[in-house]
Amino acid sequence: MPDILDPAQSILQGVFKLNKFRSFQERVINHLIDGENALILLPTGGGKSLCYQIPSLVREGTGIVISPLISLMQDQVDSLRSLGVNAAALNSTLTLKKVRELEEELLAGEVDILYVSPERFCKPSFQELINDVQVSLLAIDEAHCVSKWGHDFRPEYKKIHRYLKNFPQVPRVALTASADQLTRREIVNELKISNGKVFMGSFNRDNIYYQVEEKSDQSIKKILNLINKYPNDSGIIYCISRKNTEAMAELLESEGIKAKAYHAGLTTRERRQVQEFFLSEDDSIIVATIAFGMGIDKSNVRYVIHFDLPRNLESYYQETGRAGRDGLPSEAHMFYSRREVAIFKSFIKKSRLSHDRELLESESVEQMLTYAQGVCCRRTPLLNAFDEDFPGNCFLCDVCNNSVGGIESSKDAIAILTIIHQVNYQFDLYELTDYLQGVIGLKAREYGFFNQVNFGYFSHKKEKDIYPIIRHLISQGFLKLDFEREGILSIRPKAIDLIQGLLSFYLPIPTKTKSSSKKKQSPLKKAKRKVSRKKAAAKSARKKTTRPIYSNDPAVLKALKEKRREISKKRRIPAFKVFKDQTLEEMASTMPTTKEEMLDVYGVGEKNYKKYGKIFLDFIETL
Repeated sequence: MPDILDPAQSILQGVFKLNKFRSFQERVINHLIDGENALILLPTGGGKSLCYQIPSLVREGTGIVISPLISLMQDQVDSLRSLGVNAAALNSTLTLKKVRELEEELLAGEVDILYVSPERFCKPSFQELINDVQVSLLAIDEAHCVSKWGHDFRPEYKKIHRYLKNFPQVPRVALTASADQLTRREIVNELKISNGKVFMGSFNRDNIYYQVEEKSDQSIKKILNLINKYPNDSGIIYCISRKNTEAMAELLESEGIKAKAYHAGLTTRERRQVQEFFLSEDDSIIVATIAFGMGIDKSNVRYVIHFDLPRNLESYYQETGRAGRDGLPSEAHMFYSRREVAIFKSFIKKSRLSHDRELLESESVEQMLTYAQGVCCRRTPLLNAFDEDFPGNCFLCDVCNNSVGGIESSKDAIAILTIIHQVNYQFDLYELTDYLQGVIGLKAREYGFFNQVNFGYFSHKKEKDIYPIIRHLISQGFLKLDFEREGILSIRPKAIDLIQGLLSFYLPIPTKTKSSSKKKQSPLKKAKRKVSRKKAAAKSARKKTTRPIYSNDPAVLKALKEKRREISKKRRIPAFKVFKDQTLEEMASTMPTTKEEMLDVYGVGEKNYKKYGKIFLDFIETL
């Protein structure tokens, strides 16, 4: 067998201009070049792309990459072409002529790597086309989209497996930056890589500082301070709803910050424009729902802010991972309120999920709240979610920097862990709570729990007081909640050290809530009201100000009115619907020369600037 390291190393250095492989890239690449299957889990920025790009170039034929987003495909294609690789994307943006040209190149064996969407891959016409193409490798990127348990489920991914049988001799690789145990299992089953090898790197992003705090009247001020800390870099702010994204973007714009909202309610064109704005402007900010982020390859995202509680730890990890792709110090800052748990649970109820799925989703939200209220190193529960143990003390989070306190509660924790360790029964969260309360039900009678260790230990507590203790044991890495086994709780090795007195367990300090008959208003609503008042005051001031007509040359105002008449006649609309007289008077007075100056003119906003503002701006230059 020839030495397969040499061509891979040669392509790494000659094509990609890199000196050495990172992490386990070399082992993965050789594994795939040998014709074997694999599942690869590497954090964002960990170098997943090279793991399928190099084998595609070493092996004979064309590498087929299934990717969920056109923007992601285009980024990859542009990058590869700049390196001299003949890469292409077959998607809906191409004209019929371009599609035909690309198909001819494919059949002639001239394409090294081809990117397609899952929808395109599953079309009979595409399957017929590549039946005559030598395929070197099949790569399924963002493979977590295949899992109905995952955070970015895409139904189209569920159809891919039907066509994999057409490529029995072609190695296939699934790649993702985040997948817990349930998601990994479904990826392996759905994409038929059960005979493949799983390569999993550390999920620890050691350049990200994590901070979490409950929302307060100071939250908006803290967000502005964080943005001002990185004046030349970009950031992403996630909100729970479209309404919040628009309100936050408007607030930031009122502070002179480049920000745009992004959510599923925008048209395809509008979303593309927002993405282009984010990628082209170094100091841009996107305020988004979870609809934004996958496939956005921007290196200088210095901070990711969650203004609302994320729906689960997997989503949170994926979203915070968009910060610091260049490896430089970055921040993940979360603000939360308990109200958001109720909002998510309402969504879950309305979604009409199966009973098991509803339990999983609800428990995931509770675990997210537990993380937010946590008193252990932020990385411990975050990495536990991906079955990676972390000892704690990262010194790169608010807890490790001693800004979060806790109450020592080792005695209660040891009592709970001892039950699971010694009682011959596999408890789920609810059964364990019944046992701790001493509830005498069928299970208790059947298994003779009455005389066993710590039965009824929390008989004086309510269910709502017991659940958080168990969830914090899970969050801090002492217990494992195994959804593969119907939510069974089991102890982790770390629990033995706690039972033996070698470690301590802490619960968060209860927060004091002030009783008030008034409903507490969210910080964003308060800030939005201030912006509205500021706008109203500015508008009022403009109305009160006498707006002088261009006094030196009335011909300018006349020319502007003539231009307005020309536009209104052409578009068959009343002249005042283009711009009012007051607007033209101020335009004549100030003679704006830039978009920013034009937007400062009374009566000119973003919407009518797009329609008419640019026309008048160009016209003023000719006067």
